[in-house]
Amino acid sequence: MSASLAPLITSEIGPLEGVILHPPGPEIENMSPLEAERALYSDILNLGVATAEYAQLAGVLRRSAATRRPTVCATSCRRSTRPR
Repeated sequence: MSASLAPLITSEIGPLEGVILHPPGPEIENMSPLEAERALYSDILNLGVATAEYAQLAGVLRRSAATRRPTVCATSCRRSTRPR
């Protein structure tokens, strides 16, 4: 990835080591207009569009840091002795 396309991810505690990514799923399709408004969305989300955008974001983040899905992270965190 060229420097001009690399994401700028800064932190007061150090470089980004990993990201937990939750893929969109049935919760998107089950969202009501009231729930969308409470979540500050202007409209109900489309699962196909959300999935495509998730894949694009995940691809960018994978180039910069380790990415994990919540179930994988929960399993590995339970086994880790490293302080969190």
